[in-house]
Amino acid sequence: MQDAHSHRAGSDPAVGRPNVAARPPQRVAGLLAPEAGTRWERLELERGLARMADVVHCPRCSAPCIEDADNCAQCPACFFAFCTLCNDAWHARSVQARPSGPV
Repeated sequence: MQDAHSHRAGSDPAVGRPNVAARPPQRVAGLLAPEAGTRWERLELERGLARMADVVHCPRCSAPCIEDADNCAQCPACFFAFCTLCNDAWHARSVQARPSGPV
């Protein structure tokens, strides 16, 4: 039986095949067919963005955007500035969040 340190770096001893998570993304994408490599890169980007708490998606074009401390984001693709609380055009806190229950 092998100990945890005796296997080659970048391989998975449990299955005896390369561990793609331990390889640079460009190298992994290069091992795949062009369409599969492009898809893999897109999925890796989406997975990374999903882990970021300050990333929101533009309500107009769905591009990823960075939310600031004032709950504002500006889309880098279509340049729409929007409130991340209501997805409306940016309104500089002129509208307070409404309570969800009866008033």
